[in-house]
Amino acid sequence: PPKGLYEGLYQSSQDSLKQPRVVLSAQQQMVVGNAFLETFNICAVPVLAIAVHSTHLHLQGEFDPARVRILCGKAKRNAWLRLCEVGCNLKLWAKRGKYQPIKDYQHHKNTHAYILKHADENAWVWKWNKKGGSVIHVPK
Repeated sequence: PPKGLYEGLYQSSQDSLKQPRVVLSAQQQMVVGNAFLETFNICAVPVLAIAVHSTHLHLQGEFDPARVRILCGKAKRNAWLRLCEVGCNLKLWAKRGKYQPIKDYQHHKNTHAYILKHADENAWVWKWNKKGGSVIHVPK
């Protein structure tokens, strides 16, 4: 888009913020990722991949569609509590996330690759494997 096309919309969005934008450090990204994995493990939700960027998070898991918001809410709360333990107690999450069901196998593969590619953007990235899962990228 031409330069400045969305400047008004961007400025309006910035003006509506109640606090400065939260940017997670590498340590905080790891705390958030582990908290999400911990929550979903307790709730018996298989997680295939997760990427925690300094400003956003992507997750691919096998959710019951009727419970996805509730379970993600639990994971968000757990992550916030874990961050409070390391000294970050700012408001962290938007009211509602975006939850997209996987349509078919190609959509599954594309989503998985998209999440893993966040390693190139210096995100904390974890993926499932036969041993349970492993971190494949730690931000610097």
